[in-house]
Amino acid sequence: MFGPTGVGVLWLSPRALEVLPLPATTGGGALEDIDDDLNIRYTDSPWRYEPGTPPLAEAVGMAAAAQYVMDHREEIRENEEELLSITLDEVSKIPCRTLGGAQANRGAPIVSMTFDGVYPNDIGTIASGLQGVCLRAGHHCAIPLHRALGEKGSLRLSLGPYNTEDDVRKGVSAISEALDIITDKTY
Repeated sequence: MFGPTGVGVLWLSPRALEVLPLPATTGGGALEDIDDDLNIRYTDSPWRYEPGTPPLAEAVGMAAAAQYVMDHREEIRENEEELLSITLDEVSKIPCRTLGGAQANRGAPIVSMTFDGVYPNDIGTIASGLQGVCLRAGHHCAIPLHRALGEKGSLRLSLGPYNTEDDVRKGVSAISEALDIITDKTY
């Protein structure tokens, strides 16, 4: 949501809180008492799942990010749709496969791609240095999905409200240049 890292929200029903296992980590606020035999008595839910000092600055930042998204939802959507269309058009000019095809990108301004015989991490590392763009390469917290697709990873180009058409063209150009360097071909 374009806010700080290290903060999020988990919304659970009262029933889910009843059946949720005890926390794996504990700390101040999560414990009511520890007896002499080190038996722990936890506080009630949901506080038992919030040990330690809350990330207050991050929560304030997340609230500001949420407000920004709510205030600018339509212009963010329009910008991302336009940039996604340009991205898919530009990416179609280089030898790659977009994971899930164009339909997979509807609703999310993210394009994940793979390359025959070229490791996505190599392209990502080289491309990031060429044009000063930030690309992500690897499994993106989805190792089972990549295995199911028969892929060793992917290169991801993610768009946000702060991106421009120039950013997209630089990013895809950097990917193309990286492919040129790795394969000794021009695309």
